[in-house]
Amino acid sequence: MYAEATYHSNDPVTHAAAIDGARLEFLRVGGGDFRGRVTHVAFDRVKVVRGEESLPVIVRSKVPAGRLVAVMIRPGSAPAMRCGNEITSRQIVLAGAGSTVSWRTTGAGQWGAISFAVDDFLRIGRDLLGRNLVPPAAQLVLTPPAPQIARLQRVHDTICRMSETNPRAIFMPDEAAELERKLLHAFLACVRGTDGRETKASRQHGQVLARFEALLEAYPHRPPDMAEICTTIGVPGRTLRHCCAHHFGISPKQYLMIRRLHSARRALLLATPAPGQIARIATRFGFFELGRFSVAYRELFGELPSATLQHAPQWPATTPLAHAA
Repeated sequence: MYAEATYHSNDPVTHAAAIDGARLEFLRVGGGDFRGRVTHVAFDRVKVVRGEESLPVIVRSKVPAGRLVAVMIRPGSAPAMRCGNEITSRQIVLAGAGSTVSWRTTGAGQWGAISFAVDDFLRIGRDLLGRNLVPPAAQLVLTPPAPQIARLQRVHDTICRMSETNPRAIFMPDEAAELERKLLHAFLACVRGTDGRETKASRQHGQVLARFEALLEAYPHRPPDMAEICTTIGVPGRTLRHCCAHHFGISPKQYLMIRRLHSARRALLLATPAPGQIARIATRFGFFELGRFSVAYRELFGELPSATLQHAPQWPATTPLAHAA
């Protein structure tokens, strides 16, 4: 078992890198000063994460093979949106292995996550409930009874607070085992018997967006134009625009632009300053007019690409990006 320190960041790219082992991405959708904080604790069977962002963001995470992830919006935070539906602190989004979970925050706030290996999830169900649990193939939105979700939030908050204020206690075997036991019991109380069915419209939105995201992942540098995207994923442009507006709060074209700008920023943060470097990176991500690229980049991130290229980011030491920088 190990516990990591809390990381603070003023950039969405390094903020995502602070969560060890997660294929996570934060996409800011507007200007303003970004501030993020991440706390990460790992027990023998469960990983616990708490994140905080000062601006509205689109959060995307590819759940690793063989794992499950449960995400909660923290009490007092602005609601999140997923497939046109509001996700509040009374709910849990449970994502299956290999699925992509995403949501859009509507303001500053905090969220929490719990991650299990699928095998451990099944074993925990047998050990604590005496029956087999069925892991979701994709995603479920659960609405547990209020006392159960409140208990889970309290235990999750206690673990993160202890990691921040008294990390030595987290390392004590007896204390760690008791915290993990309480977390598992609280989580299973929320999952047991909770109706996780979604509406037909939400399920259809999720399927369209999954195909859309899969296509964008296949073409990370230069995605096809919108007509080709719609033909490939098999939906009219109106349907894709409707799904993106409900889920991301922006149009498909705006979402593509924001993704490409964040990809360019990530490349700039990792690049070594050299003549022509900005132009090469911009072209790689489909920006062929350097002036327009610089204007759009500054509007979103508050600085020119040249400023990003010149300053060295503070990567968390435990992440692969720290060694690539």
